[in-house]
Amino acid sequence: MCGVSVLANITQCVLTLGSRVTGSEEAPLLLFDLSQPYPTMHQQGALPDALRKITTVYHTMMQASKAVMEESEGVHSKILQTHHRAMEFHEHLQTLAGKEGIKGRKLNRAVESFSWNITILKGQADLLKHEKAEVQELLKQLNCAAQTANLSLSPNTVKERRANQDSSDGGLDVW
Repeated sequence: MCGVSVLANITQCVLTLGSRVTGSEEAPLLLFDLSQPYPTMHQQGALPDALRKITTVYHTMMQASKAVMEESEGVHSKILQTHHRAMEFHEHLQTLAGKEGIKGRKLNRAVESFSWNITILKGQADLLKHEKAEVQELLKQLNCAAQTANLSLSPNTVKERRANQDSSDGGLDVW
């Protein structure tokens, strides 16, 4: 997103960004509104193409983060319910397969395949839980890094800008 290594975390990215977004009069061209759960980026003037791309990527990242945070609990719960039902069904799988005439190698393959699918389901639930924790950490790091790099809007500035934006059509570009 910000021209640092793929292995860099959001803190390193925002700190690097801080040194690149300074415009004339040493005022940053991009600031973060940290008053919301999902920080928005505010454009403070004309942006070079590279910074416009960063704002687009940032917006996409925040949309994905918001989706993970808002949807993960419900999806995780549904996956675990399905996993539980599958485990119950697994207990009776050999009996049911026998009633259907499936025996020998076919039965073993069916049981192995079903067991594998249950394992994958549990793994997906674990990955989703881990992803939510990573998004929470990303949001914390973003908050700290934006403040450290002096790229955060002050609460008074946020209120003023929101009031101005409500009263005019132009307003700020908010990402």
